[in-house]
Amino acid sequence: TIERAHSPRHLWEKVKLKENFPAALAQIDAQLIYWPRSLVNKCKQRLTKIRQYLIRMRKLAGREQRALHTVAKKVERREEKQERKASAAAKIEAAVKRELLERLQAGTYGDIYNFAHESWDELLDDFDEDEQQQQQQQ
Repeated sequence: TIERAHSPRHLWEKVKLKENFPAALAQIDAQLIYWPRSLVNKCKQRLTKIRQYLIRMRKLAGREQRALHTVAKKVERREEKQERKASAAAKIEAAVKRELLERLQAGTYGDIYNFAHESWDELLDDFDEDEQQQQQQQ
């Protein structure tokens, strides 16, 4: 209204639209009867867009969504590096174990060590398997 012309932000009047979409469009037509058709169409398009947005939001709220989580690249890299080091250490451990077994079989240390029979048999089995695999590869 013209009484609010001195403060343009209060110049506009908010009108609550009806819930029914066709009734709300008719209400826009009735309220903006003296306005240019282009502005009336813009208001109707805005109403349509808001309505579609709300419908889409309701539909998405009904659906169950997967929970997204972040991937800590730094932690992943650190764990990967630790795994590589552990596998390298395991290879070294296996080589040392093999070397000790060879020395024990060769009698380098004599009879100064007493081993449990189960672990000694297990070592011998492992050594035999390793030798068989090496022969098959050659």
